[in-house]
Amino acid sequence: MEIVVPWIIFSVLVGLLTRSKGRGFALGFFVSLLLSPLVGLIWALVAGKSHAARAAELEAEERMRRAVRAKLDAEEAAPASGRGWEPRPRNERPDAGNLRRQGERDSGA
Repeated sequence: MEIVVPWIIFSVLVGLLTRSKGRGFALGFFVSLLLSPLVGLIWALVAGKSHAARAAELEAEERMRRAVRAKLDAEEAAPASGRGWEPRPRNERPDAGNLRRQGERDSGA
């Protein structure tokens, strides 16, 4: 009886771990209950996430990427005058050389 209660408690913990990895509570619980909680823990850590769990994560990431892309596209399509600044074309962006040349032109030199 002294070993049965901790065995079941650790088997439940292994079951919770396998459920968090998308493999199901019952599978992890019964593997660790029948073999041992240590074997079940090693199996749960080595097995990793299920294919369905990985596919769901990848799908969620792709939805997030699409939402961010759509937001950025919407911001680019919006008129710049309402934002208080207008982006310049890439070839007109100032760098140290352009600023120096522009200052020389303005001063008449």
